[in-house]
Amino acid sequence: MKIIYYCSTGRHTSIFMANLHLGNISLKKRYKGEDITSLKYFGGASIQEEPLFIGTDKDNNEIYTIGIPREKEIMIKLIESFLELKGKNPKDIQMIDADACTNPWIKLGIFLSVHTRFKGLAKQLVIKGFENYSSCFLTTAHS
Repeated sequence: MKIIYYCSTGRHTSIFMANLHLGNISLKKRYKGEDITSLKYFGGASIQEEPLFIGTDKDNNEIYTIGIPREKEIMIKLIESFLELKGKNPKDIQMIDADACTNPWIKLGIFLSVHTRFKGLAKQLVIKGFENYSSCFLTTAHS
């Protein structure tokens, strides 16, 4: 099975949750800024519009991330329809909305990151949001 974590940019929340899923981030501690910024692909330069392979989990599922900036429901239906047209079973792919777990710090940081030149401030706000994660991240990343 392929598991795809998606978020509005494909470079913050989806990367964080994919790494949680893979166990690259310890579930037993609060995250520090350096833990988050050292994740491969975290905070990349542009919105990611094609799947990015992050790794393979213990059950041999391939873990990907992607950025879907708008119309998430339509994009998911489009992906499922395309798979059916190609003779593939859409149930072989699980799409998980990483943005469902964001908090106000993360949302503000991502907004500033995408729409302003305040990249340093944006990064600090996103990191603060992940340092103060909710249980949603833990349960969603392992569903």
